Amino acid sequence: MNPDQDSFSFYFEKLIAFFSSAESSDDLAQAREEYFSLINPVPPDGPLYESRLALFLDWFIFDRKFRNGKVAAQYFYESQSSQFTPEEEEIFKNFLNHYHSIFLIKQVNLPEIKIQDLVDQQMYTVNERRNLNIQEGDLCDCRLVPFQGNLYFTGAFCYHPREVQSFLKKLLKPVQQKQAVATPFLIRCISLNNTWNLHYPHANPKEVYEKYGS
Repeated sequence: MNPDQDSFSFYFEKLIAFFSSAESSDDLAQAREEYFSLINPVPPDGPLYESRLALFLDWFIFDRKFRNGKVAAQYFYESQSSQFTPEEEEIFKNFLNHYHSIFLIKQVNLPEIKIQDLVDQQMYTVNERRNLNIQEGDLCDCRLVPFQGNLYFTGAFCYHPREVQSFLKKLLKPVQQKQAVATPFLIRCISLNNTWNLHYPHANPKEVYEKYGS
């Protein structure tokens, strides 16, 4: 099978659907309340809500402990593996090797997007066929997932203003120094983005990030 965004989306949505069942509804509701309390809540009828909901689903699937101390993606892989085809077994196992950071968009030449990790400066090439309106020079909080030999975006993004690049590098420095995991710092960055967007949209974003993030 040739790797393409449609096939990646099929498997990723299958993973999400597993946790959207009635059996997991209480877990999702509790997790959603927890996540939105961490990121400086956005109004459900506001322009940021859908993008933050997508970020929440990523966090729920890949970061938050679900059951038996395992994240949801690992729980899904281990509990459902007996029902997988050999192809599915490899696909969902690879999903456990996701990578989350803030990236600088270096080059957009669809279906390839070259990005640079803001933490360790490593370069990645992502396969992307959707029109995401990503532009060179953008700063993007997103997650990479291996699929059929390529890397794909999950589809959840938080775009940070370009003016805050140096501040984000400073904020994420403990991650580079291996002193902390990235997730709490990335959530903090999303909270700062919400503060700027919701309360100070006409202010200099660098000043807002530095004031509330220092």
